[in-house]
Amino acid sequence: MKRNGKIDLLRFVFAIVIMLHHLGMRTDLFDAFGLHFQVVSQRGGGFAVVFFFLVSGALLAKSTDKIVDSADIPKVTTQYLWKKYKYFMTWYIPAFILNFVWDCMRESISGGIKHSLYNISGFFMMQYIGLNGGELYPNGFYVPASWYLSALMICSLVLFPLILWKREIFIRIIAPLTSIASLYVLLNYKNRFRIASGLWYPLAVMCAGCIAYELAKNIKNTEEIYRHGITLRIAEAAIYLLTIVYISSDLQIEFEYPMFMLLTIAVAISFSGGTDDSLLSHKIFSFLGRASFPLYLFHEAISLIYIELLNKHGINHGYLSHIILYILCIVIAFLAQYVYDTIKKNKTQIKKVDA
Repeated sequence: MKRNGKIDLLRFVFAIVIMLHHLGMRTDLFDAFGLHFQVVSQRGGGFAVVFFFLVSGALLAKSTDKIVDSADIPKVTTQYLWKKYKYFMTWYIPAFILNFVWDCMRESISGGIKHSLYNISGFFMMQYIGLNGGELYPNGFYVPASWYLSALMICSLVLFPLILWKREIFIRIIAPLTSIASLYVLLNYKNRFRIASGLWYPLAVMCAGCIAYELAKNIKNTEEIYRHGITLRIAEAAIYLLTIVYISSDLQIEFEYPMFMLLTIAVAISFSGGTDDSLLSHKIFSFLGRASFPLYLFHEAISLIYIELLNKHGINHGYLSHIILYILCIVIAFLAQYVYDTIKKNKTQIKKVDA
């Protein structure tokens, strides 16, 4: 599957935003229009995850395009989920080990072993429906980012066979109704767009991602794309910039719904190809996009170990220490992705030789 350089770059940008949000980058910027702006606000930083759910939904819909014969839906779905699960495990296992190391430093080796055994259920990616092991560290899960992986796996299990079964009905009826109805319920009964429990939020956003991809596919290579190319570029850039501004502001939680709608439009434009730039086809952007995944999974575990070491040596975790931590997280993610790519390339070469 050909990678989208723009989406890859945006993945890396939003992964950085999430890292800064989780690791406490709250540097004040300025006040304007009655709002206070920070590098990443406490309230708005988590909104960056919406982008990843949207893209995941779009890529899920895209992955079904190549499936001509969908007669054996259970088999095709199982193959798709198994491939996704193996990739998740590639990064989940080292993230689990990093948290185990921190747990041993914080408690003891026996304590770390006990807590890790309690959380073996995390390997099944079912935490989002309550399949937890008991004592969870930290932030509710032994590997904090695993809630995201769990939500992706469960939503993919629901959506993938639906798209294969009745694509037109799903795109035109099921997906729009799921997004509109579920988000309406979340806003009116939970008084917020994103909630920490339940599958309605990720399911609704991934459905919107499926719609965004279908929209992008329908307008791709049409005359309107080239006629309105400049307008699309401006709209796309403006929405992504507005998203970053929103993430940095202290706007009320109710603004997340219209921001989600705008971000869905921007993702559709990005997948349409009408605003592509040849510069973004360079392999460095593909690497950044792939490295965003280990960065997302590793940064909190790295932070826990880093701060634990500082505390043990009586070093203050100040502004400079924060900067060092951010750089460290990015460097480790890059190294991890480079090692993964190298191993994968070597395996491919061995297979070709054997063939």
